[in-house]
This record gives sequence, structure tokens and C-alpha cells, in this order.
Amino acid sequence: MTRTLNLNDIQGNITRAYGRYSFPFARYFFFHFPDVTSGRRFVDKVRRQVTTSARWPEMQAKPDCTMNIGFTFPGLWQLQLPVRTLQGLPAEFIEGMKARAFILGDRDQTETESEAQREDWDSHWDPIWQKSREPGSGGVNDVHAIVTLNAQVKPGTTDQPHPALDEKTAWLAQLCAETGVQQLGGIGQAGDRDHQPASAVYEKVGPLNLPTPKEHFGFADGIGDPVFEGQYRDSEMADKVIG
Repeated sequence: MTRTLNLNDIQGNITRAYGRYSFPFARYFFFHFPDVTSGRRFVDKVRRQVTTSARWPEMQAKPDCTMNIGFTFPGLWQLQLPVRTLQGLPAEFIEGMKARAFILGDRDQTETESEAQREDWDSHWDPIWQKSREPGSGGVNDVHAIVTLNAQVKPGTTDQPHPALDEKTAWLAQLCAETGVQQLGGIGQAGDRDHQPASAVYEKVGPLNLPTPKEHFGFADGIGDPVFEGQYRDSEMADKVIG
């Protein structure tokens, strides 16, 4: 018997690669919770806007712009999740990428590990990540959460994002003002962005500029996305798992 998944309780970006569903534009926002009260208020508002894995269009209408949320370990700590829950998380997640940078090879490969431990070893990182989990900072610049938006194209165009992308961007800014949560800047090499924009790779096809299924190194993307038992109807599963 096929497993039944509560698709309304699973975020949509877990079961869907949005690019394959005609969402070629994205924006990534990072947030800091100054305290547990503001953080929980923020999360409570965002969760009501989260795009779930519910099937389109039979369970819910396909959105013009999706919204999903994720957390860092310091973010979950700041939200005061139970200690038993925090202790059960993977060690790699708890440590974070800064503590594991040398294990992952994110350093100058011509240097020894002791040489690479100098204070400016992460100078090639965006400022937002240099400051997050910085020793001795007291966590005042820690990244606690990410909110991702993925948008369809604007009607009548092929290479412009749907207006809903700007609308949800403005909504997040207003939510920060209401809750006291800080939207973090310091994104990009120059550190002058307040969010990270992204889009599909486009190619000129005749007079049209069209999104392609390629990723940014030129390879075909989305061909290895997993299929979860219960994600699709029984009649669809055999076709979906091919390849």
C-alpha cells in the first residue's frame, strides 16, 4: 500500500524543484531574531504564507510566487526549541559551515590549516557570512532564518518576474517593521545587497528570451530530483520515477 503523506504539512520546496514548474525567478532573504518574542511572531506570520507540497491545482491553486522558510541552528536556539529537539539535530548542522570550512576545503588550498586559521581567512565570503557566528560577537549578527521566494513570469512576457515577487518582498519588509526582526544586508561581494536575487539561465530563441533547463555551469538541471512515496497519485508514480 502506498504511503500517505500529509502534503499540507510539508514545505513545497522539499518535494518540488520550482524551476521545473515554471518559476524561473527567485529571491533569498536572511533574518536575525533579536529575541524569542519577535522571532516567534515573525515565524507565525510567515508560516501562514508558506507554500506547501499540496498538489496543484486539485488541492490548492498554483501560486504566482511561492514562499518557504528555513532555519540555522542559532535560529532554532533563539526560538527556544526544546533542548531534547536541538540535541537530536545532526552535528554538521549544529556546528555550521564556518566551523567546518576547513573540513569542506573552503580555504586557500596552498596554505596549511594552521596558516589558514588567520582572522581574515573568510575574506572571500559575503560580509553577511563573515559576521554570522563570529567568535566574541555575542551572536548579534547571526543569520537565524532564510525566506525564499520563487516567482513565475509576468503575464505577457518571458523574461520578467511576476509582480507578486515584489509584493511578497514588500510584505516581508513590512513584517520586519511590525515584529522587530532584522532583515540582514551584507550580501554580495560588495556587501551592498539586502537580498540575493537569482534566476534561471536564459537563452535567446528567435525574438524571445526563454528560460532553459540548464544550471549555471551549463549542465542539464533537475534530472535527479527524488520522488517521494505518496508525493504523486498512484496512477502517476510509475511514470514519475523513470530516470
